[in-house]
Amino acid sequence: MIEFTFGVAYRNIAADEEITYDYCINSYGDFEWECSCGHPSCRRVHNTDFFKLPDEKLVEYLPLLDDWFLDWQRDAVSELQERLANRTAAT
Repeated sequence: MIEFTFGVAYRNIAADEEITYDYCINSYGDFEWECSCGHPSCRRVHNTDFFKLPDEKLVEYLPLLDDWFLDWQRDAVSELQERLANRTAAT
């Protein structure tokens, strides 16, 4: 069986423009590293665990998760969705 993963761009990308990928999407683990890229939206400390992302990134990235990750982490994703829904309802 051949599977594909697709990247999604939020806007048009110029031919000479650098693009980035957040390694936390579809990822789980305890590896952590520091980044010194200097981009204003960089978290500076990255962790390979999707579930350790800040809430605003979790909300942004949930619709982008691959099916295999959703299946593999079904319970954790359900708990996360419930927590985020309760957080939204409380505000």
